[in-house]
Amino acid sequence: MPVQLDTLFTKKKPSPDPTPSAALSWEIRVPMLTNPFFMLDAVAAFLLAWLLPSILAAAFMILGGFGRERIFSVVSWIGMSVGLLAALSFFLILVRFRNGYYARYTLTAAGIACETSPDAPLGSGAPVRTEKWVTWDKIRRVRGTSALRTVTLSDSFLPVSRLFCPDDAAFSKTLEFCRERIKDGGAPP
Repeated sequence: MPVQLDTLFTKKKPSPDPTPSAALSWEIRVPMLTNPFFMLDAVAAFLLAWLLPSILAAAFMILGGFGRERIFSVVSWIGMSVGLLAALSFFLILVRFRNGYYARYTLTAAGIACETSPDAPLGSGAPVRTEKWVTWDKIRRVRGTSALRTVTLSDSFLPVSRLFCPDDAAFSKTLEFCRERIKDGGAPP
């Protein structure tokens, strides 16, 4: 039986049933390099980009009979390459995105829509660069971080989406709405 790949990943398209009466909707400028959640995700990605090739290279070199010094040299070279890639990425984030992007979140009974633009607020007519649609059945856990006004929606293990709220009132409403949707099992009201 073939596996439907679209059920494993979030879709990068708008809601199949956009409802004009959205339960919650807001727009915010989200910082990147000064955002602890962004940096946590970035560090995890770059660590994986170093760890996986290093393990494979070390395993093949051990099977090939290479010494520890040579294995350490290759693993270090991979680490320096990934570090250079990380530094270049962070520099481009500062130059191109000016350390942030604009996001519009829309939460409905069907799911969560996120539209982003790196240049200007979406309300000003800026072109949308990324559209992400996540249905509630993909979400298993909801966690709120009040100090950063962020709601993290996760599957069984990894974050699926992070909702950055503009103020405490929006954070409270969003957290309550998301918890209700998860408690109901993602079924429409």
